[in-house]
Amino acid sequence: MSFLVGCNYWASYAGCNMWHHWDESVVRQDLSRLAADGMNCLRVFPVWSDFQPVVPIFGGGGVVREYRMADGSLPQNPWCLDEEMLHRFEVLCDAAAENGIQLIVGLLTGWMSGRLYVPAVLNGVNLRTDPRALLWEQRFVEGFVTRLKHHSAILAWDHGNECNCMWQTATRDEAAAWTAAITNAIRAADPARPVISGIHDLSLDSVWHIDDQAAYSDMLVTHPYPFWVRHADRHPMLSVKTLVHAAAQTAFYADLAGKPCLVEEIGTMGPMVCSDETAAAFLRINMWHAHIYDRPGFLWWTAFDQPFGEPPYEDFAAERELGLYTANGNPKAFMQEMTAMVARLKRMSRHTDRQVDAVCVLPRNVDSWKIAFAAYMLAVQAGVSIEFTDRIKPIPDANAYILPAVTGTDALPKRTYDDLKQRVRNGAKLYLSLCRGMLSEFEELTGLCVEDSGGAFTCRFEADGVAIEGYGERQLIYRGETGGLHRHCYGKGCVYTLDFSPEQHLFDHDPENSPYYHIYREVFREEITAYPVSCDDPAVGIVWHPASGCCHLINYSGREKTVADHTIPPFDAVEVPV
Repeated sequence: MSFLVGCNYWASYAGCNMWHHWDESVVRQDLSRLAADGMNCLRVFPVWSDFQPVVPIFGGGGVVREYRMADGSLPQNPWCLDEEMLHRFEVLCDAAAENGIQLIVGLLTGWMSGRLYVPAVLNGVNLRTDPRALLWEQRFVEGFVTRLKHHSAILAWDHGNECNCMWQTATRDEAAAWTAAITNAIRAADPARPVISGIHDLSLDSVWHIDDQAAYSDMLVTHPYPFWVRHADRHPMLSVKTLVHAAAQTAFYADLAGKPCLVEEIGTMGPMVCSDETAAAFLRINMWHAHIYDRPGFLWWTAFDQPFGEPPYEDFAAERELGLYTANGNPKAFMQEMTAMVARLKRMSRHTDRQVDAVCVLPRNVDSWKIAFAAYMLAVQAGVSIEFTDRIKPIPDANAYILPAVTGTDALPKRTYDDLKQRVRNGAKLYLSLCRGMLSEFEELTGLCVEDSGGAFTCRFEADGVAIEGYGERQLIYRGETGGLHRHCYGKGCVYTLDFSPEQHLFDHDPENSPYYHIYREVFREEITAYPVSCDDPAVGIVWHPASGCCHLINYSGREKTVADHTIPPFDAVEVPV
């Protein structure tokens, strides 16, 4: 699959209401304009209530006698799909093919921009578990995919737009069973195309679990808007933390799922969040990330501003000014930046051999996304590269491991803990940070003998030549040792133990000024010095591709940087042969 660049598309004249306010000529003009400006992929949405406008006809005792279309006519196909809407969607596909654009189809678009778009037959019905809902959802998917699968413009099927927002979900089993049912309906109708999870806000500790989406999807997605994502909304748009967010979340999903992960929606949420020029810098850095880390692609939300008087735009101000273009078609600064980036990236090769310096094992009893995000950012600031794994999965081979924010008495299953210890005995490095947690054989592993323990504490120590102050939930008082960072030889390897968790506390402080990344520089000094290009500036990230013979240097600051005689413009990246 070539690198996908594009956006989520609603027609410039009507937004979500394009299907019942259909204007073929404008749709064709829109797609021609988008293709001319460098886009090769659009995510598009058949609004569920428009395409399956089915209503029940009741008889005596409230029994459903039959189903008809909303205008009272009899259905023209077994799925109760509107034939005119199917024709309009096929016209959209034709226009995409004529312009060299591939389409990702968000099938069950029952939720969009703050509003539900559910057929009348399902009003008030639990869309996750009710048999009637499951029947009509699968009928819609089966019918739509069957009718459109012949079209060459369709690249992939997406479950639907953020279907986790479509109805409350009580348990993980409900979420997984619903996903399986929709996926199976798609694959029964079209076994050839990939199925993409359109679900956002996944984790290891929620009902919408990364493993379940991975089990029933060929590709996962992120919708990494800093404005909406937990722990990513606390700092300016062009801070290191905010700029690293999308890359961290996409790595979190992809690594834990073992599947590709597409940046399917991203944006800054309009002019009350930042200027168009700030959004352009944000877009540039995040397009670089998607390309450098070999993600499938990068899609902005959305194509055109939508200043319309109909719902949902009548009600939600946040939905009106999110386009790459104004409503009258003028490109914004970040649209111009996207076009320029498309031209730049076309001249560059994609690399699949990224150097990984350490595997981060995410323990139980923590907010897995928060801890992963913090570890990822500290690694970027330190100049090392990490990937993630779950505590219950086999541990990947690596020379170094991170076990952050050990919390509770069951942070790791014994099999995982024993495997980790054996890898260290065989020569690996382990860094672990403590957050009111308990590990067995602690003295053997760390060389630290606990004399006593107490409550919250502050510890002061030095790492990488810099003074560090840490805050912990429970103090361990060691025999002959003061608090801080401890190193212990264990077999052929070594263990670094930190008495508090910077990963747990990073977002309580300003990460631009936090010295915590120096801890990672101290622990991973050998890995950092092995890079052909190194830099001690926390605003410069380094991604090394050993087999390809190149490094990417990413400047997360608003000032020009020079690294090893290479100049990096503000909020930009350069590819350096090594």
